[in-house]
Amino acid sequence: MKKQKIALIGAGNWGKNYLRVLEKLGVLAALAEKDAALREKYATLYPQLLITDDYKQLLTKPEIDAFVVATPAKTHYQIASDLLAAQKNVLVEKPMTLSVEEAKKLCATAKKSKSILLVGHLLLYKAAVQKIREILDNHILGELLYIDMKRAKLGTIRSYENVLWSFAPHDLAVLLSLVKAKVTEINA
Repeated sequence: MKKQKIALIGAGNWGKNYLRVLEKLGVLAALAEKDAALREKYATLYPQLLITDDYKQLLTKPEIDAFVVATPAKTHYQIASDLLAAQKNVLVEKPMTLSVEEAKKLCATAKKSKSILLVGHLLLYKAAVQKIREILDNHILGELLYIDMKRAKLGTIRSYENVLWSFAPHDLAVLLSLVKAKVTEINA
């Protein structure tokens, strides 16, 4: 099986981590980055890498199998929508969109184009979360009756992003992964 070739859109705050990992895995095919200083920096670090300021230039490259979108959240919907419409597989950093309506539209576009749409939920792969999942899966503590989650660190507060869309995706992804059940009711 051939290695997938992946293009990264956005190499700033969080994107730089994707860039490093994708390069280490040998799957990084291209980078689209608006910031000229970052493009110059990464052109020096990765001289073999195709770098552009416009992700749309990468849509017609047959060697690119998938895209990672690590741009500001307010751009996720439009970029992911364009990629999915071009029948590309997409991993979007959380939050996937800034509204439920946009999220539903992206899911519908992915289904229509027969593309894969994923959201980056890195906490699922943290050792602590995996250990809790192991304990629950092996019934070491007995039946799970109640979960209380508290956020110890807020991280970056963004004025253009609702706090629910900034932080809840991580907590909900962890919760859903641990309980392995469908949500039937939410109380807030």
